[in-house]
Amino acid sequence: GDGFVLNLEKDYLDHYELLGHLRLALVWARLRLFVAATAGLVQFFDDVMHDYSYYSFVAGASLKVARKIDAEAVGGYAIQVVQGVGRAHKLSDDSEFSGFVGSLSLRYLFSEKLRCSLTFVSALQFSGSSNYQIYDSLSASITHQLFTRFSWTLEGGVDYIDPSDNYDYTIYHGSLSADFRLFKWTGLGFKLEVRNRTTHVRDSNYTEFTGSLVLTIFM
Repeated sequence: GDGFVLNLEKDYLDHYELLGHLRLALVWARLRLFVAATAGLVQFFDDVMHDYSYYSFVAGASLKVARKIDAEAVGGYAIQVVQGVGRAHKLSDDSEFSGFVGSLSLRYLFSEKLRCSLTFVSALQFSGSSNYQIYDSLSASITHQLFTRFSWTLEGGVDYIDPSDNYDYTIYHGSLSADFRLFKWTGLGFKLEVRNRTTHVRDSNYTEFTGSLVLTIFM
């Protein structure tokens, strides 16, 4: 979505995430203008990681450059609130990161059922007067609608995160996801993801594998 820009969670810990996204668009010929809002909550089952919520408010435009090519640009403001409570948490009080986020993406439509995309996301967010975090991400994906109600997506990319008060690190990730449209307003799917995280300066490296069950409600 447009809102999740700070990568603070450890995916090998059990947690759930609730996400809501609303987009209003004005379509004129090949141009689409839109505004969007996102709200999310991440809660961990074990008291060993920061719970957090995030919000974003963005505006953007997409243009059909050619018959099979779409381009989109998005810019806005994002907020992430971290709850600093728990035996393993380092924060004594709640903290908030907020700042600007933008993205550029290109989509190529091979056919009505097969498409690919390339997306770049960049964000600079601050907490207080001195702490900040830089986030840059480049990802590519391909989606195939195998049947009328079933589609799958293969995605890969790299994220670079540079916080002011810790080591910067790079995350290489790849995922396979599928979605089945149960009813007109409801979809059910799964996502399998592999992530390799390399921390610079300390030169540490680890790989994690995650699986998720996703329930989507379309409004």
